[in-house]
Amino acid sequence: MEGKVSLLLLLTAFIPVGAQADRNLDISGRLIVDAIGASFVDENDVRSSDNDLYVRQAKLELESDLTDWLKVNASAKYDQYEESEVADLFLEFKPLKDWSLVAGQFKEPAGMEKMQSLGSQFFNERSLATNVFSTSRKPGIKIEYDGKWAWVQAAYMQADSRSGYFDSGNVYAARVAIRPYRDKSKDAFVHLGGFYSTRDEVELRYDIDEPLIARSFGNSFHSPNYYADRIDTGGVEIAASFRRIVFQAEFFMQELYERDGDEWQQDGYYATLSWTAFGKPRKYRNAKIRYNDKNDSAFELSARISEADTVNFGEGDRATVLSIAANYYSWKYYKLTLEYESAELDGFDAGLTETLSGNSVALRLNASF
Repeated sequence: MEGKVSLLLLLTAFIPVGAQADRNLDISGRLIVDAIGASFVDENDVRSSDNDLYVRQAKLELESDLTDWLKVNASAKYDQYEESEVADLFLEFKPLKDWSLVAGQFKEPAGMEKMQSLGSQFFNERSLATNVFSTSRKPGIKIEYDGKWAWVQAAYMQADSRSGYFDSGNVYAARVAIRPYRDKSKDAFVHLGGFYSTRDEVELRYDIDEPLIARSFGNSFHSPNYYADRIDTGGVEIAASFRRIVFQAEFFMQELYERDGDEWQQDGYYATLSWTAFGKPRKYRNAKIRYNDKNDSAFELSARISEADTVNFGEGDRATVLSIAANYYSWKYYKLTLEYESAELDGFDAGLTETLSGNSVALRLNASF
């Protein structure tokens, strides 16, 4: 606990002065605090509730240009739902203007929502589908192309087995995105993208672990452990903006090939619609939708539906989540989010179905520098 307090104090102290860091050393950070009230109803109509105040995430990041063609990035974070860890730790070599080679630990190339930071989301958390079908940072090497209207990432990475049943597995992942249209203001655009990964020797369990669902349902549902020779995951991204309205959606498909010969399929999706009521709307840059940091203040309303389906031959889980969020930005360093979320989860086991439903209201303070 003492270490967490020290990190929080460090982040808080840096917030007003972070922008004055030396040009060759960029220091940034984020502190996220949540207050939440949640309730759920089980299959016997028994109601339960939970209220909590906690630090969702605290992160500190350092980025330095060692030369004109070599950059280092390092970050560490405390996370409510993950172990505290060194997050990113990599060198970026840029021999050409639009090309770079990255070596170290970094995010696996995936969909738009996963590649954007937690603090830049329209909602408190990434969607249910993204959380179920995306993975975390790993060591590896990556080639990137960062052009004016197209972006490509291709990586080879190493993933550790969770229990030692398999040796460390190989991961090959790629993402391609294009921008067919963007106006001069960068806030009206069309985005199309796709991502794919394949990994071998994986032990995997599917958890319907979207944080607000997990808080309500206590992680009641999860699949058995799969011992897979190979898992293939693919998806498509669609996003567009016109004036003050932004639409963003992703579709996921996954095939799992078990060591004993069984084959399983999982899928999911999310769709988001957001409206900037006042202030400058979000901008599109480098295949990401970003908050417009030229705002003194802004207010946006967003709605999202997401579903994940891991049911195969009458076994597994399926969940649907509806979210409504209001974001208020003060200056470019502070964001206040009020979000309502409603969820329904069906668990299938040997022909029997169990259904839970729940809802939550969460208030989040996001302070960054």
